[in-house]
Amino acid sequence: MLELKNLGKDYTIKRNSVFQPKNRLVAVDHINIRLKKNSTLGLVGESGCGKSTLGRLICRLEEPSRGEIYLDGQAIHNLKGTSLRRIRRKFQPVFQDPYGSLNPRLTVYRTLEEPLRLHDKPNNKNEINNLLEMVGLGNEVMGRYPHQLSGGQRQRLGLARALAVGPELIIADEPVSSLDVSIQAQILNLFLDLQERLHLSMIFISHDLRVVGQLADEVAVMYLGRIMELAPANEIFSNAKHPYTQALLEALPKLKPGRGRLRSILKGELPSPVNPAPGCRFYSRCKYAGKECLDYENELFSIDVKHIVACCKWHQLQQNRKYIC
Repeated sequence: MLELKNLGKDYTIKRNSVFQPKNRLVAVDHINIRLKKNSTLGLVGESGCGKSTLGRLICRLEEPSRGEIYLDGQAIHNLKGTSLRRIRRKFQPVFQDPYGSLNPRLTVYRTLEEPLRLHDKPNNKNEINNLLEMVGLGNEVMGRYPHQLSGGQRQRLGLARALAVGPELIIADEPVSSLDVSIQAQILNLFLDLQERLHLSMIFISHDLRVVGQLADEVAVMYLGRIMELAPANEIFSNAKHPYTQALLEALPKLKPGRGRLRSILKGELPSPVNPAPGCRFYSRCKYAGKECLDYENELFSIDVKHIVACCKWHQLQQNRKYIC
């Protein structure tokens, strides 16, 4: 369904004077991912690791600095204008902030009518009624503005707007992070229901491993713009190989009382992505770091057919850890 090849995005930071050298902020670097049809890829990592930038690159809201993006075998990284607009109906984003992503001057009806009109689809009242019903909203909200809706209703509206043009791929960027826990569960169940009914493929971006574990078939763990580990969701939770993935899992609150679980508390802050130093991106915070890591550029090693990890010492790490998730 979707394939990313060596995808990267850099930003040039403005200089305070002509005598200062230009700085390069590497937001996303050397990303290789394949997503099957009707499946969900969970993208997790700390804030600032490049998850949202990667989502915007896939949606073509940002221009990639290098690499290629293929949708159903068609290259979309170099499309512009009308060609890009036509292909956009195949993939649609759902944003993190449901209020900030909605036009405050448009009613619910006009919010849903606009994408239908732009993509030459029927935009009558029955079509909009069907969209509202699909996401669990009643037609009584048609005349309301975004500020008159609750947070959960706004996110449902954002999802309805994404589904309006009949996409095959949804890119959801932390769509439940701003919602109450009870509302989060409803929205997650809605995503699962819609995926089954409409046969959608999804990329679900989140910093919450538990949320991703409920939805994803595969999980990709990002750190400082690079993929650290990629594996089926159950494999990530039961047999994580990368020290960063292990630390994220061990930091999760336990659902069962008692002691005996190992913890790898990450020390220090996420390093700056500006002019990153050579070597492993996780070097400064890894308790297993050695001299060989300074010459290692996070090449991905295949543990098996579906499990890859960006650690040159993965085979030396402690085996058979158990996580209570």
